[in-house]
Amino acid sequence: MAEQPEQPKWTSPSGGDGEPQNGPAPEGDQPQPGMPAPGVPSSAPPPPTPPPSEPPPSTPSPTTPLPSTPPPSTPPESAPPLGPYPQPDQPQYGAPQQYGAPQQYGPPQQYGPPQAGPGAYGATPYGAAGQWGGPPVAPKPGVIPLRPLGLGEILDGAISYIRKNPKATLGLSAIVAVVIELLRVPMTALAIGQLEAMANSGASTSQIGINAVFSGLGSQVVGAIIAAIGVVVLTGLLIVVLGHAVIGRTMALGEVWAAVRGRIPGLLGITAVTTLALLGIMAAGFLPLIFLALGENGRGALLLLIITLPLSWGLMVYLGTSWALATPAFILEGIPAMAALRRSRHLVGGSWWRTFGILLVAAVIAWFISIAIAVPFGIVQTLTTGAFTQPDAFAGLSIESLIIGAIASIIATTVTAPFMAGATGLLYFDQRIRKEAFDIQLTREAAR
Repeated sequence: MAEQPEQPKWTSPSGGDGEPQNGPAPEGDQPQPGMPAPGVPSSAPPPPTPPPSEPPPSTPSPTTPLPSTPPPSTPPESAPPLGPYPQPDQPQYGAPQQYGAPQQYGPPQQYGPPQAGPGAYGATPYGAAGQWGGPPVAPKPGVIPLRPLGLGEILDGAISYIRKNPKATLGLSAIVAVVIELLRVPMTALAIGQLEAMANSGASTSQIGINAVFSGLGSQVVGAIIAAIGVVVLTGLLIVVLGHAVIGRTMALGEVWAAVRGRIPGLLGITAVTTLALLGIMAAGFLPLIFLALGENGRGALLLLIITLPLSWGLMVYLGTSWALATPAFILEGIPAMAALRRSRHLVGGSWWRTFGILLVAAVIAWFISIAIAVPFGIVQTLTTGAFTQPDAFAGLSIESLIIGAIASIIATTVTAPFMAGATGLLYFDQRIRKEAFDIQLTREAAR
């Protein structure tokens, strides 16, 4: 353990205890020879002045007591003599010391125009990295600089981590997308086969329509649930890859799965709770439709619908944005599911509009990418199945059509899922850097 520096000891100038020091009176307070003692009238003529070479003794008069006042502080050695005569031990000063001639300096240095080149003044513009007066350069061990991020840096980082680790991003996304389509396409094909069988059996149009509604709706709901589960698991896997990419590391597929598989049930629980809550709020906005359908006070029900519908949708958007960072918090911090929801609200608090805007921009970009991928495949799907030329109602619902649509969905999910997970995860890192100085911990982790 390093020794503590010794603290200064403050002492009183009079000796440390505040009391004046006792000692003999200085010679300046003793009566001078030839001068009248205190209290004695000066009626006699003054004695003749002794020569300077023989100073009289400084013994005081026997009849005059010394003054009892405390001695003043000792005067410095350079003080002038107190009496009319010089003190015996006082040094005598002669002529002032003579110094040599002043040092001669040459002509002043001539300065020319600033020299261009490495290290020359003015060669580097103000504010450049590493120069005096420039802004500090944040470390960048991975895909982002470790400082508060802007919108462009978040979007760029969401693309950079895909390029730096394509196997763990595009590879995982492709695997999950293929599994989703392998489960969804057979269910849809089964529903289409049942409808074709009913149409060929001569069933009435109403029966076919009812079965089409229920079978189509059931297959779509089940397919949506399968896709949602797959996207949730994929997002958790990609968040782990992103967390390592921020500090300049990569992960293999097996390492990613080993890090996330124990958190998948809680991740699905978070998704289920938030989805049910948001759907319940949205359904509450349509409650006035029940009164409107019953025909009781239709005008009041319509007015109530105009009020409740925007409120419910606004609350749904607000809570959805507030819970948007729950998945990164749950995966990276290892906290319980409900604590992750509270953690997300804490991180988003105070920056709700900024969080909403960044997520909206990322979602719009992902939507445009999906449309750009889906349009060519849709054209191929139409030309292959002959939906415009054949009068058959099931022409556009053939197996070929489902396979083409599944390929388009796999490609779109492979590209957009890592991008959206990256944008959400980097927004989580940005909020922690802004609120908790998380960049310091990330710098330490990157140096390990």
